[in-house]
Amino acid sequence: NRPINKDFLQNMSNGVKILDTTTKNCFVKQLGTKQFKIILTQGLNRQIRRMCELLGYRVQSLKRIRIMNIKLDIP
Repeated sequence: NRPINKDFLQNMSNGVKILDTTTKNCFVKQLGTKQFKIILTQGLNRQIRRMCELLGYRVQSLKRIRIMNIKLDIP
């Protein structure tokens, strides 16, 4: 819901404390001013939305493109 900065990317990739645990490190890459790609190594309930919320962002749109080695064919 607002432009992404380097602190956001670094915090997301290094792990965020949610649900009484710290998320595992993950890959995060900025795609646009308000878009990023994330590859998770664990899948907590609503993990991306909760991580973003903790850092002061609100997810407006989220699209899953792959589950493990299965690529989803979504237009």
